[in-house]
Amino acid sequence: MHTTRRLILALGMAAAMPLFAASKADPINKDGSGVAIKGYDPVAYFTQSKPVKGSSTFTHHWMNSTWWFASAEDRDEFARDPEKYAPQYGGYCACGVSQGHTAPIDPEAWTIIEGKLYLNYSKGVKKTWSETSGPVTETRFLTHRVLLLLGSDGSSAASPLHQRSRFQRARGIGAVRTPSK
Repeated sequence: MHTTRRLILALGMAAAMPLFAASKADPINKDGSGVAIKGYDPVAYFTQSKPVKGSSTFTHHWMNSTWWFASAEDRDEFARDPEKYAPQYGGYCACGVSQGHTAPIDPEAWTIIEGKLYLNYSKGVKKTWSETSGPVTETRFLTHRVLLLLGSDGSSAASPLHQRSRFQRARGIGAVRTPSK
C-alpha cells in the first residue's frame, strides 16, 4: 500500500514535470525571496483546518524553498514528512495545473482531499475545479492507470480495470483497454 502510494505520487509528479519545464516555472510556488506558498504554514491546514500565516522565525528549507510555519511544532512536523504536508502541484493553483499551466494561489482557497492539500487561484476557481475535475477523480485516474499497468496485485499482468473514470469522461479520453494476450 505504501509502495503503491509512492508510485502514484512519483507518476503524478512525473506527469506534472513537463508543465514546469515548458513554462520554466519552479517546481515549488515561491516568491522572489524563495518563500513557498506566500509564507503560509502548510501543516496548519491539517492541524487547525484553516490557513495560518507562518513566521520567518520558524522556517525549514525543502525543495530549494523556504517554508514558513506558525510554530516550532509545525516546522518540526513538516521536517519529519514534508511530502505529507506540502501542497500538491508544488503549491501552484490546482485548477491551472490541471489545465496545463501554472497560476498563483490564494491561500484562503484550499481543500484537503484524500489527505492531500490543494491550493487554488481563488475560492471561485476552487469551487469550479472541485465540481468539474477535482483531485479525487485525478487520483482515481492515476491509481487506475497504475493498477492497469502493474495488475491489481502488483504483478505485470493487466488489471481488469478498464472502464472509463469520471476524469476520463470529462476530458474525452477513450476507454482504457487491457492488452489482448
